[in-house]
Amino acid sequence: MTTERKLVSAFLVLIVALALVAAPMTALAWDSSTEGNSDSTNSSDVQGETSGETSVEGWIGTFDGGEDPNRPDPPAQSWINVKIPATALFGSLASDEGAVYSPVYHIYNYSARDVTITPTSFTKITEPAELSGMTLNLTFTSPSSLTVPLRASDDSFLGVGLTNSEAVNLAAGSASAPTSATFSMSGRLAEGFAYPSDAPYQPTYGLVLSFEAASSPAAS
Repeated sequence: MTTERKLVSAFLVLIVALALVAAPMTALAWDSSTEGNSDSTNSSDVQGETSGETSVEGWIGTFDGGEDPNRPDPPAQSWINVKIPATALFGSLASDEGAVYSPVYHIYNYSARDVTITPTSFTKITEPAELSGMTLNLTFTSPSSLTVPLRASDDSFLGVGLTNSEAVNLAAGSASAPTSATFSMSGRLAEGFAYPSDAPYQPTYGLVLSFEAASSPAAS
C-alpha cells in the first residue's frame, strides 16, 4: 500500500503560503516543537521600512515534501532593523479533522530601539472556492500575548472586513544579540471540508506586518 499525504499549508514572506498535507497515523500537521525559521534561515531583513511582507504559498491536497518553500527576500536598511520569516506555513492533516496548525515563527530585532509590530493586512492572492469559510488567526506568545484574526468564516480578511489596532512591542536588541517575538497560526477549515485526493489546492496570500521604531533609543 502507498501512504498518501494530504497537506494544507501556508507561507509567509510577509506574503503567506497555504498548504494541506494529510498523512495517516499523524496527530498534528505541526506543533509547538516545530520551528519555522531562525535568525539565519528562512528570514528576510526589514531595515528602514515601516512594513514587511511575507510570501504565503501552499498546497492543499497531496504533497510529496520535495519542494523547499523558503524564499528569503534581500536585506534592506534603517532604524527599523528586523528579520521576519521569508515564508510561513500552516496546514492540516486529515487526522486533524479540519483543525489548522503552523510551526513556530520568530521576528528578530537588531535595532538599538524598541520596535512595535502590528499585523495590518492579510491579502488573498489566489484561493480555491473549496476554502470558503476557513478561519485563520495569528497568535503572538512572546514578548506578550496577542491574537489577530487573519481570515474569518464569512470570508472577510484582515484589512478588508477585519481590522487590528493592537501591537506587540519588541525590546531593543543589537547586531550580536537580537531580541525576538514568537508567533504561530491556527484555524479551522469549514464544516464538511473534503480533503482533496489528487491535485492539491494552491492558495496564496500576502501577510503584511507593520513596524514602528521608538522615537528615542532604549534606556541603558
